[in-house]
Amino acid sequence: MIKYILIKIPKYILKKRLDKILSYLLPKYSRSYIKKLIIKNKVTSNLNLLNKPSKKIFKKILIKITFINKKKIIKYKNIKLNILYEDKYLLIINKPYNLVVHPGFKNLNKTLINSLLNYNNFLIFVYRLGLIHRLDKDTSGIILITKTILSRKLLINVFKYHKIYKEYEGIVIGKILNNGLINANISRYIKNKIKMNVNIYGKNAITYYKIIKIFNKYTRIKILIKTGRTHQIRIHMLYINYPILGDQKYNFKKKKNDFLILKKIKRQILHACCINFYHPIFGYNIVCFSKIPLDILNLINSI
Repeated sequence: MIKYILIKIPKYILKKRLDKILSYLLPKYSRSYIKKLIIKNKVTSNLNLLNKPSKKIFKKILIKITFINKKKIIKYKNIKLNILYEDKYLLIINKPYNLVVHPGFKNLNKTLINSLLNYNNFLIFVYRLGLIHRLDKDTSGIILITKTILSRKLLINVFKYHKIYKEYEGIVIGKILNNGLINANISRYIKNKIKMNVNIYGKNAITYYKIIKIFNKYTRIKILIKTGRTHQIRIHMLYINYPILGDQKYNFKKKKNDFLILKKIKRQILHACCINFYHPIFGYNIVCFSKIPLDILNLINSI
């Protein structure tokens, strides 16, 4: 299967290597794969070959990339689902931590997608297998899945216009003294495409947080996100100098005491605990809650 993609290089990313620019703009693909495409003459601009990964781009140009994709077979896997709500159109589940949502290079079979297909193989006919939002591997809690093309189309608009309430609970490093709002754009980190950061050129992201309890060196908070950007909560809390406890990717406050605490729990302390929205077909209000997992409760008791 051959796929052609046209990309216009934006102004803010000029004066950088071609492979870096493309891997930034195409985060789905690894930089090594992008390099191979460039070297194999799969990248052009106005019919001119761009076959040097190190070539720097100094002006806004339109680039054509030809992908040669090998079809991946997603296997069904019988991983038990904790179902909170289900009807003909929707499925809401409670995801445990340490479960990856999408199959990837190092994990093709033991993911939520594999489990969903085993539970309902008709999801193969729905775009992205019914997923319209996601949780990180080590974030537990509520995920909403659409079971039909119609319900997906309608729910996409619910997310687009922020008509869905998603609440999280987490523990951050440091003592927060006041409730707050974070309004800071987020984009992919140009030096490391698997990370995100606050960037004025990124997509708008809004996070509200409210204090539940202040501990000696930590704060338990309730978090409401009005937008759903990748790693939004983790990035925003780091941005205001209160990183999520246990976050190995976005945490500059790695202290000895934290390591001692995290021997008891080896993940970021973040849980999607509530979702509230109107059913896109039937119109009634759906509210689902997920209890704080035992590992987080035990950690709270220990601090």
